[in-house]
Amino acid sequence: MQSMQDIHEYSGEYGTEFTTFIPYIYYLKSNGLLDKKVLTYRGMRSYYFFLEDDEIIFKDEHRDFVPYEERFFVPENIRIDDNFVMNCETPKEYLPPPYSEHFKKLPFVSDRPIVLVFNKYNSEWGTMYPPANYLDMYELASIATIFDGCIIVYFRTNQYNSNDYTSDKDELEVRDVYSYDEKAFLKGFRNVACVEDIMKTADFDFNTMKGLLLANASLTISTLTGSTHFNMYFPCNHIVYRKLAPYPFSTDTYYKNLNKILSNSNSDKVDYVTSLDAFFRVCWKHAENVGTNSPDNPLHNLYSNMEKNI
Repeated sequence: MQSMQDIHEYSGEYGTEFTTFIPYIYYLKSNGLLDKKVLTYRGMRSYYFFLEDDEIIFKDEHRDFVPYEERFFVPENIRIDDNFVMNCETPKEYLPPPYSEHFKKLPFVSDRPIVLVFNKYNSEWGTMYPPANYLDMYELASIATIFDGCIIVYFRTNQYNSNDYTSDKDELEVRDVYSYDEKAFLKGFRNVACVEDIMKTADFDFNTMKGLLLANASLTISTLTGSTHFNMYFPCNHIVYRKLAPYPFSTDTYYKNLNKILSNSNSDKVDYVTSLDAFFRVCWKHAENVGTNSPDNPLHNLYSNMEKNI
């Protein structure tokens, strides 16, 4: 049996694995310093593509938040505490693996721009608050209409019951208390595909499919989900939408600068918005950039007029 002293083990939420643990393991591997096996959650193999099969093992348990002071799986200077968030600093040696280049190598063909929508519907801050920071059906319908000429792939991970990955604890707890069934609603839009439907005929596991889509996407739209962290490793444009939710001030600074934090580059490709008006404005901006909206779009005049008053 493997001794825990001989293992680099990650425990915690999905997003934090990308902002702390994976860059640290990649640094060790790239510099010939990896002297222990890596232990992480089931389904994460494709994100550790730089490791050999005998260097990584997996556990089958649900994720949960780990406080900053207990993140002993990485050096103290990349645990992402409040000082890190406010100053947007990250050690330059802990760069992310080249995900975009890696997943671009996989076969993929699309004749239209791809927009990826990452939603969530779970309790906020553990079980302290009910779902608040999610895209509702009006906002989803607006996205589908604004990007009518695109292929939209919709993600909500706790809606996709898969053996490909482990879920967050708060995603499981919310199922028994709250209900949000947007799947049937989204099927009414010709340009929207739910990821679970794509996976029925896919040749890849779920996380590989996510990386493949991100490497070929023009835009991602997300609420404050764990996937937002991984998305920033890809050179497409990103909209991050924080609705009214009980998040601390430092969270705004963190997500506004997430692209800079993760890749040591500027954050020009990230539009971080906190109001519905601003959200629609940046959606139309990106729709125009990819050439998908049209004056025939029934919502075009409504939102164009609204933009003039913002």
